[in-house]
Amino acid sequence: WSSRTGQLLATLRGHASELTDMSLSVDNTLLATGSLDKTVRVWCAQSSAPIAVLTGHTGHVTSVQFSPFCEDDIRHLASTGKDGFLCFWEWNHASNSFNCSPTKFMEKNRVGDQTLVSAFSPGGKFFVTGGTDKVIRVYVCVPGPPALLSELPGHNDRIMTIQFCKSRSGVFATGSCDGTTRVWQYGSGQWTSKLLVLSEEELARLNWSCKQSYKIQVTMLEWEHTGTYLVSALTPDCTLRVWDVDSASLFNKLEGHTGEVFVLEAHPINPSILLSAGHDGLVILWDMLKGVGLKQFRVKHEEEGVPCIFDCKFSVDGLSFSAADGSGYMTMFGMGSDDAYQKCPQEQFFHTDYHPLLRDRNGFVVDERSNMPPHLLPPPYLVDIDGHPHVDQYQEAILSRVRLARRESSGSGE
Repeated sequence: WSSRTGQLLATLRGHASELTDMSLSVDNTLLATGSLDKTVRVWCAQSSAPIAVLTGHTGHVTSVQFSPFCEDDIRHLASTGKDGFLCFWEWNHASNSFNCSPTKFMEKNRVGDQTLVSAFSPGGKFFVTGGTDKVIRVYVCVPGPPALLSELPGHNDRIMTIQFCKSRSGVFATGSCDGTTRVWQYGSGQWTSKLLVLSEEELARLNWSCKQSYKIQVTMLEWEHTGTYLVSALTPDCTLRVWDVDSASLFNKLEGHTGEVFVLEAHPINPSILLSAGHDGLVILWDMLKGVGLKQFRVKHEEEGVPCIFDCKFSVDGLSFSAADGSGYMTMFGMGSDDAYQKCPQEQFFHTDYHPLLRDRNGFVVDERSNMPPHLLPPPYLVDIDGHPHVDQYQEAILSRVRLARRESSGSGE
């Protein structure tokens, strides 16, 4: 999609089931996607061409992460799965070629353990995973091949979220279904943690207000820019808690959501602004330091009702953000005029999006009707959700974009 105009730019086809995660390389040239079909696919972000199909998992892929380390041509893509394995895929930046034989680590202590979440440190030195076995595993990735550095106990239930602090070296936070948050710091060759947990009085007050005893769970974490504060989303009371990390004390409590919150996003410029969204269809902008809500947006569709919001992202300048929901919609919010978006239809699909595909033994696909890779098909028609073509002015916009791309390609000698 174009964030400036709202136009559908490309459809990437190949996965046989729903996508679970995606990651852009640090230079924005490659896109990696993980799926319930147990594969990781890598695409060229500019041409939509498939680069690699990686088949190292025997269970659903739960996360994919490109390493931010980019000082040489040998780099890594990491993926985790419900099979309890972590795969590091080595790739060459100069040739965009992937080694389809990963470096694998088994992360389950017993049958049924699953790796659920992962994160690279800002410089790519560390990679951290967590899952249902309650253990946090830290891998060192720079220099040399990835290797297991530490296994950290500390939580009493599954790990739900991991977030590195971008302004403090070697610091990350983990949130768990045991209702606690831990802040981990690396120093003197070892990891130490600080516990962030509600007081007994707060837990008693929460259970009284809910009229029964509930199990508190941490569903999401987000750091404030300076690393002074950490925000946690709690369920079942659907509140956000702002913690002073150094003193391990509660700084603010943010109330406004009526459903579970699985999206926390710090503003890229203003350190006090936080975005939250969840299963109540609400997107809320907060001043987290003052503890007040600034603006609420309720996403609602006429026929589907109020959807669960699965993800939100700010633009680089912080003047707009987009929200993706469980009803299959992406909603754009921002400052200024929406004239450019008014020129696009609300429902946008390409007529080739659901053509049958043929697969080879390596997992690459071609269109069944034309025997061509999907990204090389002739310019498609833009259609609505029922497959009806849109008016000519919308079709001309697609043709103009394709002609421009081909002229640029010809001019570069490709």
